[in-house]
Amino acid sequence: MRWPVRNQILLPTVGLMAVTLAGVSVLNAYVSVRAAATRIESQLRDLAGTLSDSNFPLTDAVLRQTRGLSGAEFVAVDATGQITASSLESIDMSSLPDTVVPRTPQRLTLDSSIAVGGVRYFHNQVRLSRAGAARAVELHILYPVETYRVAWWNAIYPPLCVGGVGLALSALLSAGIAAHVTRPLDRLRVQVDRIAEGEFQPVTLNRRHDEVLELGQAINRMSDMLSHYEDEVRRNEQLRTLGQLGGGIAHQMRNAVTGCCLALELHRRECPRQGEGESLDVAVRQLRLMERFLRRFLTPHNQPAATHQPLELRAVVDGALPLIEPMARHVHVSLGWQPPARPLWISGDADSLEQLLINLLMNAIEAAADEAVQATDQGSVILRAAASGDKSVRLEVIDSGPGPAAEVGDRLFEPLVTGKPDGTGLGLSVAKRIVEQHRGQIGWRRDGATTCFYVEFPLLAAEPERAEIVGG
Repeated sequence: MRWPVRNQILLPTVGLMAVTLAGVSVLNAYVSVRAAATRIESQLRDLAGTLSDSNFPLTDAVLRQTRGLSGAEFVAVDATGQITASSLESIDMSSLPDTVVPRTPQRLTLDSSIAVGGVRYFHNQVRLSRAGAARAVELHILYPVETYRVAWWNAIYPPLCVGGVGLALSALLSAGIAAHVTRPLDRLRVQVDRIAEGEFQPVTLNRRHDEVLELGQAINRMSDMLSHYEDEVRRNEQLRTLGQLGGGIAHQMRNAVTGCCLALELHRRECPRQGEGESLDVAVRQLRLMERFLRRFLTPHNQPAATHQPLELRAVVDGALPLIEPMARHVHVSLGWQPPARPLWISGDADSLEQLLINLLMNAIEAAADEAVQATDQGSVILRAAASGDKSVRLEVIDSGPGPAAEVGDRLFEPLVTGKPDGTGLGLSVAKRIVEQHRGQIGWRRDGATTCFYVEFPLLAAEPERAEIVGG
């Protein structure tokens, strides 16, 4: 049987507190009783000592006054066994034991009792060595048992009452605290069960500042992390599946691209160049670029690591623009290039940076073309570069398109995330990977009616003596 959480916490808590309070109450009562007995015995010892050390005669009046001070009865007996003085009105000598060994006042204790006149008394027989007395006097001290019991209850009753009240209050307080703690714990337990079943929804937390709040916050953080991990696993699985499928497709595409390159080269040799020479050059460059990308895709482990060399940013852009301009003209989008006022040098891989520019420009042209069709107007894309301070260079691609959809705006650079009906969600993720390989940053923003994707690269401190030739 599974106990509710509140019972699992409340019952042990109340039980432990009950045992603790009961033990403390009993111990306190025991100490109080012992203190009361010690107080009575100490009082009787002091009185017996005073009577032993004094030299005034022991008369009935003196013993009655002493009774008023202590609550005990006193009977003085001389050496012949005759009663010489008593605080009692009448007493029979036969009621007193005659075989008791007299004690000194310092050894007086309440450990034995006798019956005198139908009343039970604790009895002590003390020998008094009075100064100036010819014979020793024995003093019988009779302390009423009932008086002792009253003193005993007066000593034990308060701590037991306090302990009982404390136990009841502690039980109520424990129940309240346990209920206050276990209700949110029940909700957290349900939330953990849901997380175990794959539901990563955060639990609503009360406005409280205690360990339960911290536990709830930790569970919400765990839920959020597991949700991200699940998304990441799904993306990785999608990428792995896409890679397996893409491998076969890329192999066939590479064969086709190689055939196209050979056919175009033969055409250029057999036919004289006229007006179509520039277009053929762009086509050949596009096919060669595609062939390099497919080769890298098919043999990622055999490709040497890209070496970064000093590159002049304007030369990189000038090499990539001819590959994009035919597409812009075809969809009636104006493509503008605003070069920097001075040469800007960065360290990078020419092929990777060319791929980055192509991905960003193609996305911008497609967005501007869609907006132009809807508005029956010509779209525009502007590419500009400039120094951003003394340590970085900023490259911006601005288009007149509507911008990314709101539901994917925060995840644009994640793999397989796209707002296009026919998009793959890989272009911007590849662009981000290239930027990170060049120790740069990439982002986007919406400025009025335009969308701007920007990239920042570290700027070389000094112009290098040798530069990489780009776009050949």
